[in-house]
Amino acid sequence: MYYVIGADGKEYGPASAADIQTWIAEGRCNAQTLVRTEETTEWRPLSQYPDLAAFLGGTQPPPVPPPTATLPGTLPLAPNIQQRQVPLDPFECFRQAWHLVTGPAAGLIFGSCVIWLLMQWCLAGIGQAPFIGMVIGLLSWVVTGPLNGGLYYLILRCIRGQPGDLGDLFAGFRHRFLQLFLGMLVTTLLLCLLAAPGAVTAVLGALCVAGSEQVKGLVFLGAFLILLGACLTLIPLIYFGVCWWFVLPLIMDKGLDFWQAITLSRRVVHRHWWNVFLLALLATILNFLGFLACCIGTIFTVPLTYTACMYAYERLFTWTGDSPEPPTPPPSTV
Repeated sequence: MYYVIGADGKEYGPASAADIQTWIAEGRCNAQTLVRTEETTEWRPLSQYPDLAAFLGGTQPPPVPPPTATLPGTLPLAPNIQQRQVPLDPFECFRQAWHLVTGPAAGLIFGSCVIWLLMQWCLAGIGQAPFIGMVIGLLSWVVTGPLNGGLYYLILRCIRGQPGDLGDLFAGFRHRFLQLFLGMLVTTLLLCLLAAPGAVTAVLGALCVAGSEQVKGLVFLGAFLILLGACLTLIPLIYFGVCWWFVLPLIMDKGLDFWQAITLSRRVVHRHWWNVFLLALLATILNFLGFLACCIGTIFTVPLTYTACMYAYERLFTWTGDSPEPPTPPPSTV
């Protein structure tokens, strides 16, 4: 038996192969219709199921393969994602995260976060060594995106009640390495470019202050330029940093390429910016407090904050769907 996602974004089924053949003939399904079986949660285009693709005949458009194979347990994007409005409560995200990290999945989440933190600390520590530090610094740039993507993927599987193991922490290296690396690299470079005008303005202000002993009045101009530069630096960094908060999960979970993820994350988060900003602010404060506790506190704050962020991601981007009673057919795709 199969389930399909109709043109209205709703899930229909269970349906037999004969039912889907009828829906194809009626124009309700085509080669790109997302389908899953009763045994799996993975959605794939109808054309990827040989027994169903045989019903397409020569009248359907050629199947368009997805950009990458989806990973086990991934769920599709919510329909009309760039227009829909959903409530997002940062405190509710933390409440749900607390419930998860203190439940049966606590061991897996804490274990993966400890490994993640140890790898981050080792890279940062070795990166301070002379000569080899430069190599390790470059290596950290390469592995951070895929490693973060794997952590997000593992936490999402726990949120969805799916079986997982510590090996999922490294799934980003096996499946989405290049796109995760590019997602991390490109967003970092874009943030640097956005902050550059403000940084230059602040430097000019500092130079004016330094030269104020020779030219009277420069101190006021310098102070103004420093303040203006700080604003021009912080505003784009904070705004776009929040907008691109979910780039890596979108790459890992939805199979998007890095630029699609960057674009979609900004457009969706823009409508919920203040709530996501509050979530990010709370997460940053908690992790900073954990860092102040001799860094040991981060072992407890990182699992909580990363899980809360993934609950927000699920709310904004993921569609779970509720199956209507059969045999309701999906709407026509034409």
